[in-house]
Amino acid sequence: TIHSPLYHHSLIIKGGNSSYFKVDDFSNIKKKFPNISLEIIDDTTHWLHAEKPKKFYSKSITFLKK
Repeated sequence: TIHSPLYHHSLIIKGGNSSYFKVDDFSNIKKKFPNISLEIIDDTTHWLHAEKPKKFYSKSITFLKK
């Protein structure tokens, strides 16, 4: 249904050097979550929020304001 979380707008923010999530996997995720977006913060690992907090929060706030 329209209220399913599958149809909510969602955002993945990935650390460019993180191996926890592969960019190649995004197309499979997009099939199940059609309204998902991907942002990558270069030169960060899985701890991107601590390594580049300004970029992390900027991308988060921009997404939330949409």
